[in-house]
Amino acid sequence: YVDKAYENDIALGARVAKLDAPEAVRALFPESVDVAVRDTARGFINYEGGWAWASQGIKRAIALVGSLGGTIVPGKAVVELTREGARATGVRCADGSVFTADLVVLAAGSWTASGFPGLGLAEQCLATG
Repeated sequence: YVDKAYENDIALGARVAKLDAPEAVRALFPESVDVAVRDTARGFINYEGGWAWASQGIKRAIALVGSLGGTIVPGKAVVELTREGARATGVRCADGSVFTADLVVLAAGSWTASGFPGLGLAEQCLATG
């Protein structure tokens, strides 16, 4: 998988660098960041885009929200951001419910541009995978 992904990125003209050892992966992060990398890890970095282990990221984000006293509301399909001018103030869900917030984090990955066309991100968020 890694080799094919690397070849795909090269074919697309992306700036990439091979990471042939766990130390090369760890070196990408500040020393204060705990990076769990297997002893057999290898891969590459795409400086213009990339791939993330989404399920692990979501688990960590949910744990962080909970530790900060936030509430997770599962099963809600967000259909639009509510706004005051250019500032996002919350979300409106498919069932009509609205959640307001001091800070809105939009983490929809490659679906961001198509899921929220009103943001005009089609030229900035391009899924190439």
